[in-house]
Amino acid sequence: MIKMTETKKNPYEYLCHITRVNFYKRGLNYMSGVYYADGHPRQYMECFYKEGCTDMPVIIWIHGGAWDDEFLTASYRPEETLAKLAEAGFFIACLEYRLTRHAVLPACLEDCQMAVRFLREHAEKYHINPEKIGLWGESAGAHIACMVGSDYSGCKMQPVQCVVSFYCPSNLNTLVEDMNHEPGFVVNVLPSPKLEEEEITKILKEMSPVSYAHKQGLPPMLLFHGACDGVVSCNQSIEYAGRLRNEGNEAKLVIVPGQGHGFFSGSKYYDQVIDFFNQNLSE
Repeated sequence: MIKMTETKKNPYEYLCHITRVNFYKRGLNYMSGVYYADGHPRQYMECFYKEGCTDMPVIIWIHGGAWDDEFLTASYRPEETLAKLAEAGFFIACLEYRLTRHAVLPACLEDCQMAVRFLREHAEKYHINPEKIGLWGESAGAHIACMVGSDYSGCKMQPVQCVVSFYCPSNLNTLVEDMNHEPGFVVNVLPSPKLEEEEITKILKEMSPVSYAHKQGLPPMLLFHGACDGVVSCNQSIEYAGRLRNEGNEAKLVIVPGQGHGFFSGSKYYDQVIDFFNQNLSE
C-alpha cells in the first residue's frame, strides 16, 4: 500500500561541487536569461557557444532536484564537459523550468518541449542546426529528458535526436516500492497527495519513462547509473534499458561502480557522453 503524505524528504543533500568555467577565457559566448516562453520567470535558458560557429548541433542540459528544488537551477550542471562540447562546436542550452510548486507535471515536460520548439524556430538567429538536438539530464532532469525523448504525449511535436540520462527515475511505481512504499520525493509528481491508491498508481505509470519504452524508433539513449545509488536505485536504469532494447531501440547502459546519486567522479564517463553526442549529432 502506498501512503502519501505532505512530508517531502530532501534527497539532494549530496549536492556536488561544481567546477566553474570562465567562459570568456575559453573563447565562449555566454547568454543568460534566454526566455523560451513568457508564462513564468523560470522559463528561460542559459546558453553558451563558440564564436564563429555555424550550423551548430544543440545540447539541452536539464538539471535535477526532485522536480521541486528551488536551489537547483540551470547553473547546476557539469560545466567543464559542457564547455568542452561548446568548444567543439555545440550550442549548449541549460534549461530552467517550472517546478511542481509552480505547476504540476507535466508542466516541466511541456517546458522542455517549448524550449526545443523555441530553438528550432530561432535556428537562424542562433546559427544552430534545428535537426540536431540532443537532451542530457540528471535525476529529475533525466526523467524530463527521457519522457520528452520518448514522445510521452504521443503528439510528435518536437522530436529530438538523442538522450543522455544520469540516474533517471524511470519507473515511479517500482521506485516507491524500493523505498518501502514511502513516497519521499516522488510525491512531487502528484497533483495532490490526497488521492486514492489506484489513482496514484495510474498517474505514476503515466509519468514513468518505462511506460513509453515500447515505442518503435525512439532516439538513441545513453544511460548512466551509480551502482551505490541510495536515492534512485540503479535497477531503474537497468529495467529501462532492458525494455528499450527489447523493443529494438538503441540503449547503452553504464553502471558506475562505487558511486551514488550525483555527478560521477572520473573523466572516462564524461568522455563517453562527448563521444555519444559526437556520434549522434555531429556525424
